[in-house]
Amino acid sequence: MGSRKKNPGVTQRFEIEGVERFLRILAKWKRGVRNRVLRKAITKAGRPLRKAVKRAAPKETGALRGSISLVVRVTHKAKGGIVTGIIGPKKGYTRPDPKGKGKRGVRVPTRYAHLVERGSKMGQRPQPFLNPTIRAMMGTYKAIFTRELIAGMKQEVRRARA
Repeated sequence: MGSRKKNPGVTQRFEIEGVERFLRILAKWKRGVRNRVLRKAITKAGRPLRKAVKRAAPKETGALRGSISLVVRVTHKAKGGIVTGIIGPKKGYTRPDPKGKGKRGVRVPTRYAHLVERGSKMGQRPQPFLNPTIRAMMGTYKAIFTRELIAGMKQEVRRARA
């Protein structure tokens, strides 16, 4: 039996300039407080981005569009943890296929989202929806993230003083 390639997914990484000063301050805070502030900021900034990606996703059956979600994860591998926002098809999301295609008549967007975004060698033309939307919304995301990061830090300072 041959080895099966893992789904490459569709990813877009970026860094937000201008918040380094706040991140240096956050690095001195307790891990739980820091992660709470970052999770809230990423979640609030990611909502408009998720909505825009949903609108941009091609609609054949609506399964891909319906599966787009925002998940915020904290990875504890690094010293203080890394907070990551993920926008894409939700794991475990399935929808009955009205056309009867797919395995057992069910659509699983995590299995084909990368083919929609990038196309395939088998003739599927690319229909980019994730990366162009993220690039177009980057200014909005950065502005909301910075605003929410500062607001969250102020809130935690007030909470600590009380």
